[in-house]
Amino acid sequence: PEPRMGYIPANYLRVTVWADASTGSKPSAKKEDESHDIQEAKQAKREDARRHILTELLDTELKYVKSLEQYKQEFEDPLHIALEGKKRIIKLEDISALFSPIDKIIALSKMLIHILAPPVEALSLDQSLQTCRIIPQIMSGLVQMESNFSVYSEYVVEHGKMLEYMQKTESANSRFQKHLQAAKVASNYMDYTSFLIMPVQRVPRYELLVRELLKNTPPPGDGASPSEKQTYEALLAVRTMLSNLGEAVNEAKREEEQFEELVELDKIFDPKIPDFLQRKRILLKRGTLTQMNTARGRKAVECHVFAFNDLLLITDEKKSLSSTKYAPIAVWLYSSGKVCLEFPEDMATWGLPSEWYRKLPNAFHVSTPFEFATFFASSRADKDMWVAAIRPNIGNVRRSEKEAWISATHPNIGNEGVRRGAV
Repeated sequence: PEPRMGYIPANYLRVTVWADASTGSKPSAKKEDESHDIQEAKQAKREDARRHILTELLDTELKYVKSLEQYKQEFEDPLHIALEGKKRIIKLEDISALFSPIDKIIALSKMLIHILAPPVEALSLDQSLQTCRIIPQIMSGLVQMESNFSVYSEYVVEHGKMLEYMQKTESANSRFQKHLQAAKVASNYMDYTSFLIMPVQRVPRYELLVRELLKNTPPPGDGASPSEKQTYEALLAVRTMLSNLGEAVNEAKREEEQFEELVELDKIFDPKIPDFLQRKRILLKRGTLTQMNTARGRKAVECHVFAFNDLLLITDEKKSLSSTKYAPIAVWLYSSGKVCLEFPEDMATWGLPSEWYRKLPNAFHVSTPFEFATFFASSRADKDMWVAAIRPNIGNVRRSEKEAWISATHPNIGNEGVRRGAV
């Protein structure tokens, strides 16, 4: 393009402007060089960060395995030695239950080190080797190991059991207590709880390091080189895998906590409820409700109700000087698809004392074609909480079945009363 020359009237300085039809100006070669230098500096900074993160991933994995092997050496090996010398501290099957989950974690970690070590060590030996040449290889290896990482979900379930066994046996078995104390001293005063928590903390650590790698790798179209683009996509795949693993671990932990709650509940029912301990069963709400009992001449009786995600349990509370037990009165399974939740609008035909009509906003019915119960909560807010615990989990009974049953068994109410929600 041709230069255009002119004068600035204020000081009569002559200026030259380079222009063309497309941009209106000619870029400075100096500015182009500066922009290129800035881009290279950013890439070099990202490269250094990725090197550091990969080195940290390998180093922490090596230390992690070393710690778990130390735990087995100091806490497990003496137990086997005591068995061989006929001075048993705990049973062989208990030793296996306590340490076999750790064996699985160690095996997985060694597989991971086998994938990490060669390329990461090559980085330290060859400074010209770019991380974007090895990260896709490492990430591909991790994705292929996805099914193996399920041992972490299994470990979370076993973690609580191992802790519980350790604590109970330590307090009841003096020889085991002395063994734990000696093992703690041999492990630089790290007790068993510090070792057992390590696998629980490891998955979040993996996620953090992969996020840091992504943070230092630009996405496609954001100044990324072709190799950085491939690296970014490989990191995304592993981040998704680890995110799914984290969710699975958390879900396993929640299920185990819920099951432990069921085990404690099972102890308070007398007589026992058949097949009560189900891993998918969740307690949503429990508390005292007033039930209008037609079998006792429409008398109000208090009952203790447990609302689970798959059944409604009505019990009679039995207190003694030493404990409180709950005797099951009715167990309604939602899986029948015929449990119905309704709200009475008019109980004029029921012949109840006048004070109960004022409590109508707190009432709700739970019924099937063959039985029903009317409950009064302590308040409207309490009723809403009960409804929120029951309603999402029940099916709908066919109204024709319900009307036929109520007409036959409660003729004083009639079908019109049913349609108004009286039952």
